[in-house]
Amino acid sequence: MGNKNSGRHKGFKHSKEARIKMSKNHADYSGKNNPNFGGNFYGIRKIMNWTGENNPNWKDGRTPLILRIYDSYAYKRWRATVYQKDNYTCQKCGKRGGDFEAHHIKLFIEIFQEFLKEYKQFSPIEDKETLVRLAIKYKPFWDVNNGKTLHKDCHLKVHPKKRGKSGKFQKNLLV
Repeated sequence: MGNKNSGRHKGFKHSKEARIKMSKNHADYSGKNNPNFGGNFYGIRKIMNWTGENNPNWKDGRTPLILRIYDSYAYKRWRATVYQKDNYTCQKCGKRGGDFEAHHIKLFIEIFQEFLKEYKQFSPIEDKETLVRLAIKYKPFWDVNNGKTLHKDCHLKVHPKKRGKSGKFQKNLLV
């Protein structure tokens, strides 16, 4: 779903006078007069390498393992298969089409905890790559019969206390 304001000014063109006025106003900040010229932002390098240890949110190299699983191709394939199985229809309200999410009937977090118990010899921080590879082969994650299609709003009603204001799962729930 696009921006709700998209298309509002479609076909609108500024007058020639307005374009000239805007051009003159911006002329003072072109080239070397621009404070961002050369990649500097008020004396600080604007284009920084924000990856790894340079990121202000760096926490000893751990992207939560659960997010790595959610971001995997296997999860995207499972989700698409669930939608297809349910004929792109919300299993709570019955409406077809819209902004869907795939819901695990047996909660994903429960399956995840069982997965970690089964592979307890691996550290979720140090052996993350190994655990992601094992998760892709862990059948309970990918059981299509354990999934159902829900509209985003219907899914929020199923997990109301586990989500933040943005609708995303709270970080403290992500291992």
